[in-house]
Amino acid sequence: MAEKNKKAAAPKKEKAPEAEKKEIQIIERIIENHEIAPQDAFGKLSRAQIELIKRTVALGASDDELKLFIQVCKGANLNPFLRQAHLVPFWDSKASRERRAIIIGIDGFRAIAESSGKYAGNDDAVFTGEDAIKITAWGDDKKAYQKDLNIPGMAKVVVYKMVEGQRVAFGATARWSEYYPGAKKGLQWHRMPYMMLG
Repeated sequence: MAEKNKKAAAPKKEKAPEAEKKEIQIIERIIENHEIAPQDAFGKLSRAQIELIKRTVALGASDDELKLFIQVCKGANLNPFLRQAHLVPFWDSKASRERRAIIIGIDGFRAIAESSGKYAGNDDAVFTGEDAIKITAWGDDKKAYQKDLNIPGMAKVVVYKMVEGQRVAFGATARWSEYYPGAKKGLQWHRMPYMMLG
């Protein structure tokens, strides 16, 4: 009897991811549908679709945070399931509670640039200077330890844009000291310092 129950339970586990994929496709169609206004997109989602978003790309978000996130994604034509936009938790010390910020990822910025019809590529980032900083890291035993991390001093990137039929270069420089969010928020910066600054 127990063997029959195990076999009966197995198909449900296999169907769940497929059912979620279908729900994600429906959510994506709502975000991509130009006939739905950004402020109306959240109202087109079922409760199950809202909970799916909260379990995947907006972990722990309130309905209000999620509503704003969906509105921004829809307005900018960004797909959170493709990692183009992120809803990132942070601690608001003034309010003494966790809140979320909408962060557009590099893939989101590329999608926005691509949709303009004027984006004409970019060069790889060029890095200047290197420093070593100490960060706190955690081992497999969950104990904190100090670790040296080599970081770039600055990064310069050139992006090309079509202006009156000409491919024109636009450069920008980012300095570590101006963009590094600090030890508490800098987990990705600790993992990939050059990529994050670039």
